[in-house]
Amino acid sequence: MKAPGPSWVDWSTVAAVRATAALPRLSWAEAVQTIDAEDTPTGLIQLCPQNGARARTPLTTGLLDQLRARHPRRRFRLHANHRLHQAPAIAYDASTVAAHWDSCFEPLARLHRHLEADVYSLHAGRCSQASRTELARGVARLETLFGSPVAVEGLYPSRREALHISTSEGYRWLLDSGLFMAIDLSHLHIVRTVEGDFDLGLLDALLQSGRCLEVHLSHNNGRADQHRDLSAAPPWWWEAVVRAVRERPGLPVLCESLAARVQPSLQLSTNMDAH
Repeated sequence: MKAPGPSWVDWSTVAAVRATAALPRLSWAEAVQTIDAEDTPTGLIQLCPQNGARARTPLTTGLLDQLRARHPRRRFRLHANHRLHQAPAIAYDASTVAAHWDSCFEPLARLHRHLEADVYSLHAGRCSQASRTELARGVARLETLFGSPVAVEGLYPSRREALHISTSEGYRWLLDSGLFMAIDLSHLHIVRTVEGDFDLGLLDALLQSGRCLEVHLSHNNGRADQHRDLSAAPPWWWEAVVRAVRERPGLPVLCESLAARVQPSLQLSTNMDAH
């Protein structure tokens, strides 16, 4: 799989996954078509809620069937809180499993199974909605419902409300919890900025864990999740990604930069002599 435009990532060494979150102003159909136009039309694409939000378009089996018919060599998986009805969108995540079981998670699971997807990932959610014990219990219920692993994506500090998995301590808890994980390195950049540091040993443990099912890449200013293009200089977390890919050759890595473009400064390779 080649990189989208000038790339410092050697995708030939990575189980690369394209994410429609990189093209949030486009519909799902437009985003997938754009990805195929600049890439070998094979491999996995993660369908993200941003692409339906602007048009207030629900995700349906009919829409998924159209995508698969137009892109038969692609596989698809779902991420996070998609709009599932014509009614106002509902914010749901790992902290609201019980509250939104019927209205959100059961229909989402039907779409997941319709795609025959192997993983679903969602955000950790809000501390006001569930304790950590309740969160873990809810994710276990989801895995039974979805018939696959459900990966919890860690978050970052927010001024508006307390979020689960938003501190170094929270990420240590996630690592020890036994839950499957999606590690977004732009979120960790915010944690590091707020706390002044992030333990690289913990980062290695998170990325190299067999329960880490996705790694998300993008950039921000350390204050908000902005999905910016990756900077020309190697990010502080880059060598940890290289080590993780070397240890886990099939680790899925997603580029979520808004323009789906990365800068030509490094190559991600299992050959560590280059670093």
